[in-house]
Amino acid sequence: MNTIIGYGSLINPLSFVARHLDVNFDPIYEKENRLFDSYKIEGVRDCWKNTDVSYYPITITGFKRFYSIKHRGGGMLEVYPDSDASITAALYADVPDEMYKSVVSTEDEYNVSIVDLEDIFPYTENTVLTEDITAKLFTPKRKKPVRSVKRHPVYHDRIVESFAFLVEENLLTTKDAIQFLRDFLKTTYEYD
Repeated sequence: MNTIIGYGSLINPLSFVARHLDVNFDPIYEKENRLFDSYKIEGVRDCWKNTDVSYYPITITGFKRFYSIKHRGGGMLEVYPDSDASITAALYADVPDEMYKSVVSTEDEYNVSIVDLEDIFPYTENTVLTEDITAKLFTPKRKKPVRSVKRHPVYHDRIVESFAFLVEENLLTTKDAIQFLRDFLKTTYEYD
Protein backbone atom coordinates (compact mmCIF):
# COMPACT_ATOMS: atom_id res chain seq x y z
CA MET A 1 0.00 0.00 0.00
CA ASN A 2 1.04 3.60 -0.60
CA THR A 3 0.78 6.94 1.17
CA ILE A 4 0.27 10.23 -0.68
CA ILE A 5 0.14 13.79 0.65
CA GLY A 6 -2.14 16.29 -1.10
CA TYR A 7 -1.78 20.02 -0.50
CA GLY A 8 -3.90 21.68 -3.22
CA SER A 9 -6.90 20.17 -4.96
CA LEU A 10 -5.81 16.81 -3.55
CA ILE A 11 -6.88 17.99 -0.10
CA ASN A 12 -10.32 17.06 -1.41
CA PRO A 13 -10.87 13.26 -1.26
CA LEU A 14 -13.16 13.51 -4.29
CA SER A 15 -10.39 15.09 -6.34
CA PHE A 16 -8.07 12.34 -5.15
CA VAL A 17 -10.27 9.43 -6.27
CA ALA A 18 -11.31 11.26 -9.45
CA ARG A 19 -7.72 10.80 -10.69
CA HIS A 20 -8.24 7.06 -10.47
CA LEU A 21 -11.49 7.22 -12.44
CA ASP A 22 -9.98 9.35 -15.20
CA VAL A 23 -12.65 12.02 -14.76
CA ASN A 24 -12.94 14.86 -17.24
CA PHE A 25 -11.99 17.83 -15.04
CA ASP A 26 -13.04 20.51 -17.55
CA PRO A 27 -16.61 20.92 -16.18
CA ILE A 28 -15.25 21.29 -12.65
CA TYR A 29 -13.34 24.42 -13.73
CA GLU A 30 -16.40 26.06 -15.29
CA LYS A 31 -17.59 28.62 -12.77
CA GLU A 32 -21.30 28.01 -13.32
CA ASN A 33 -20.98 24.32 -12.36
CA ARG A 34 -21.08 23.38 -8.71
CA LEU A 35 -18.15 21.30 -7.53
CA PHE A 36 -20.10 18.47 -5.97
CA ASP A 37 -22.58 18.21 -8.86
CA SER A 38 -19.67 17.56 -11.22
CA TYR A 39 -18.32 14.82 -9.00
CA LYS A 40 -21.75 13.22 -8.59
CA ILE A 41 -22.21 12.95 -12.34
CA GLU A 42 -18.92 11.11 -12.74
CA GLY A 43 -19.61 8.64 -9.89
CA VAL A 44 -16.74 9.98 -7.84
CA ARG A 45 -18.66 10.17 -4.56
CA ASP A 46 -19.55 6.49 -4.82
CA CYS A 47 -15.91 5.64 -5.49
CA TRP A 48 -14.80 7.51 -2.35
CA LYS A 49 -17.45 5.83 -0.22
CA ASN A 50 -16.39 2.40 -1.47
CA THR A 51 -12.65 2.83 -1.05
CA ASP A 52 -10.60 1.67 1.94
CA VAL A 53 -8.19 4.59 1.61
CA SER A 54 -7.70 6.42 4.91
CA TYR A 55 -7.79 10.23 5.06
CA TYR A 56 -5.88 12.27 7.66
CA PRO A 57 -5.66 16.06 7.86
CA ILE A 58 -2.06 16.95 8.68
CA THR A 59 0.46 19.73 9.00
CA ILE A 60 3.86 19.32 7.33
CA THR A 61 6.91 21.31 8.32
CA GLY A 62 9.63 22.27 5.86
CA PHE A 63 7.46 23.41 2.94
CA LYS A 64 5.80 26.62 1.74
CA ARG A 65 2.78 26.61 -0.61
CA PHE A 66 2.43 29.03 -3.55
CA TYR A 67 0.09 29.66 -6.46
CA SER A 68 2.84 29.16 -8.98
CA ILE A 69 2.19 26.69 -11.79
CA LYS A 70 0.15 28.11 -14.67
CA HIS A 71 -2.58 25.75 -15.82
CA ARG A 72 -6.09 26.27 -17.23
CA GLY A 73 -5.49 30.03 -17.41
CA GLY A 74 -4.43 30.66 -13.82
CA GLY A 75 -2.15 29.65 -10.98
CA MET A 76 -2.36 26.23 -9.36
CA LEU A 77 -0.62 25.29 -6.13
CA GLU A 78 2.90 24.01 -5.68
CA VAL A 79 5.09 23.55 -2.61
CA TYR A 80 8.75 24.38 -2.21
CA PRO A 81 11.19 23.46 0.55
CA ASP A 82 11.40 26.09 3.28
CA SER A 83 12.76 25.10 6.69
CA ASP A 84 10.90 27.98 8.38
CA ALA A 85 7.45 27.18 6.99
CA SER A 86 4.67 24.65 7.31
CA ILE A 87 1.51 23.80 5.38
CA THR A 88 -1.75 22.03 6.03
CA ALA A 89 -2.40 19.03 3.81
CA ALA A 90 -4.16 15.69 3.53
CA LEU A 91 -2.45 12.36 4.02
CA TYR A 92 -3.97 9.40 2.16
CA ALA A 93 -2.87 6.07 3.59
CA ASP A 94 -3.55 2.53 2.41
CA VAL A 95 -3.71 3.63 -1.24
CA PRO A 96 -3.81 0.52 -3.48
CA ASP A 97 -1.09 0.28 -6.13
CA GLU A 98 -3.49 0.77 -9.06
CA MET A 99 -4.99 3.93 -7.53
CA TYR A 100 -1.53 5.21 -6.61
CA LYS A 101 -0.38 4.81 -10.23
CA SER A 102 -3.49 6.65 -11.46
CA VAL A 103 -2.89 9.61 -9.14
CA VAL A 104 0.83 9.78 -9.96
CA SER A 105 0.05 9.74 -13.69
CA THR A 106 -1.97 12.96 -13.31
CA GLU A 107 0.93 14.68 -11.55
CA ASP A 108 3.57 14.09 -14.25
CA GLU A 109 4.83 17.69 -14.08
CA TYR A 110 6.07 17.02 -10.56
CA ASN A 111 8.74 15.01 -8.81
CA VAL A 112 7.71 12.55 -6.13
CA SER A 113 9.43 13.51 -2.87
CA ILE A 114 9.50 11.58 0.39
CA VAL A 115 8.42 13.46 3.53
CA ASP A 116 9.95 12.23 6.78
CA LEU A 117 7.44 11.09 9.37
CA GLU A 118 9.04 13.47 11.89
CA ASP A 119 7.89 16.39 9.67
CA ILE A 120 4.25 15.22 9.62
CA PHE A 121 1.89 16.22 12.42
CA PRO A 122 -1.70 15.02 12.71
CA TYR A 123 -4.11 17.93 12.57
CA THR A 124 -6.50 16.49 15.11
CA GLU A 125 -5.71 14.93 18.47
CA ASN A 126 -7.38 11.61 17.74
CA THR A 127 -5.17 10.82 14.72
CA VAL A 128 -2.27 8.42 15.14
CA LEU A 129 0.14 7.88 12.27
CA THR A 130 2.08 4.65 12.20
CA GLU A 131 5.82 4.45 11.86
CA ASP A 132 5.67 2.24 8.78
CA ILE A 133 4.47 4.81 6.25
CA THR A 134 6.50 6.35 3.45
CA ALA A 135 4.66 9.57 2.62
CA LYS A 136 5.03 10.86 -0.93
CA LEU A 137 4.51 14.49 -1.90
CA PHE A 138 4.39 15.98 -5.40
CA THR A 139 6.97 18.76 -5.68
CA PRO A 140 7.78 20.93 -8.70
CA LYS A 141 10.71 20.13 -10.93
CA ARG A 142 11.88 23.75 -10.91
CA LYS A 143 13.65 25.11 -7.84
CA LYS A 144 11.72 28.36 -7.25
CA PRO A 145 8.08 29.43 -7.62
CA VAL A 146 7.00 31.53 -10.58
CA ARG A 147 6.25 34.94 -9.13
CA SER A 148 4.01 36.27 -11.90
CA VAL A 149 1.19 33.74 -11.69
CA LYS A 150 -2.14 34.78 -10.13
CA ARG A 151 -4.29 32.08 -8.57
CA HIS A 152 -6.95 30.45 -10.71
CA PRO A 153 -10.16 31.74 -9.07
CA VAL A 154 -12.32 28.67 -9.77
CA TYR A 155 -9.53 26.27 -8.71
CA HIS A 156 -9.16 28.20 -5.44
CA ASP A 157 -12.94 28.26 -4.87
CA ARG A 158 -13.14 24.50 -5.48
CA ILE A 159 -10.49 23.84 -2.83
CA VAL A 160 -12.31 26.09 -0.35
CA GLU A 161 -15.64 24.35 -1.13
CA SER A 162 -14.09 20.96 -0.46
CA PHE A 163 -13.73 21.69 3.26
CA ALA A 164 -17.51 21.28 3.57
CA PHE A 165 -17.16 17.76 2.20
CA LEU A 166 -14.72 16.91 4.99
CA VAL A 167 -17.47 17.72 7.49
CA GLU A 168 -20.16 15.94 5.48
CA GLU A 169 -18.08 12.75 5.41
CA ASN A 170 -17.19 13.04 9.13
CA LEU A 171 -13.52 13.40 8.30
CA LEU A 172 -13.42 16.58 10.42
CA THR A 173 -15.80 18.28 12.81
CA THR A 174 -17.22 21.61 11.69
CA LYS A 175 -14.96 23.42 14.16
CA ASP A 176 -11.83 21.56 12.97
CA ALA A 177 -12.75 22.04 9.29
CA ILE A 178 -13.13 25.81 9.77
CA GLN A 179 -9.73 25.97 11.49
CA PHE A 180 -8.18 23.68 8.84
CA LEU A 181 -9.50 26.04 6.13
CA ARG A 182 -8.17 29.09 7.97
CA ASP A 183 -4.77 27.46 8.33
CA PHE A 184 -4.84 26.44 4.66
CA LEU A 185 -5.48 30.06 3.65
CA LYS A 186 -2.85 31.36 6.09
CA THR A 187 -0.19 28.99 4.70
CA THR A 188 -0.97 29.62 1.02
CA TYR A 189 0.89 32.41 -0.74
CA GLU A 190 0.22 34.38 -3.89
CA TYR A 191 2.44 37.00 -5.44
CA ASP A 192 1.05 40.41 -6.35
